[in-house]
Amino acid sequence: MQITLKKHAIKVAIAVFVITLAMFYINYVIIFQAPLTPTNHFGFFLYSFGFALITFIYAHFRLTAGFTVFFFGWLFTLVQLYIDLLKARIETGGTAGAALGFIFNMAFVLIISIVAEGLRQLIKFFVKTMSKTDAK
Repeated sequence: MQITLKKHAIKVAIAVFVITLAMFYINYVIIFQAPLTPTNHFGFFLYSFGFALITFIYAHFRLTAGFTVFFFGWLFTLVQLYIDLLKARIETGGTAGAALGFIFNMAFVLIISIVAEGLRQLIKFFVKTMSKTDAK
């Protein structure tokens, strides 16, 4: 039985949501013990939901190049969040810059994933076009 990305899109999106939200809370509350306001909680929820939604869209529509770039970029950005929090805590005692860095990194990853998927679709189109002209 073939396992498809589309079949498990919702599971992958839920996993991304839960892991992202958990990493925010583990980093901010448990490790660095930063005081959080209701705005922080809402922001963490929105960030996590947004990344899960993007992951679901890539997985559901089988946009494999974009999904791969976005997923690995998301993983690396989670690691970068921890490093930025550690650095910010040591240097300034604050953690606001780490969350902003996380958002900017994820925006960059999203742009790169869109470009990668666009290139994949373009190559797919040209290969299809060339195979039709070769058949004539």
